[in-house]
Amino acid sequence: MDTDRQAYSMDVPFSVVTHIDLIIENSVSEWYNSALPQHQSFGLSENYTEIILSDFYEDKLEEKLKEVHQSAIEKELEHEK
Repeated sequence: MDTDRQAYSMDVPFSVVTHIDLIIENSVSEWYNSALPQHQSFGLSENYTEIILSDFYEDKLEEKLKEVHQSAIEKELEHEK
């Protein structure tokens, strides 16, 4: 996804947002200044992807998200191997 979906339904507890705009901006900038690397990751650990809690669920899920965030990054890195 590239947008926060909470406006579409009260049943959306969170959105996983990939900031395509930042990816394109940084990639074009690197390409302009040199050459693009052969491989890049655009995940949670690079801050290109984030989990946005819906306002309605924020109080209920904020602590849980903090607990699982590092685990999600570790699993993302394992998947990259």
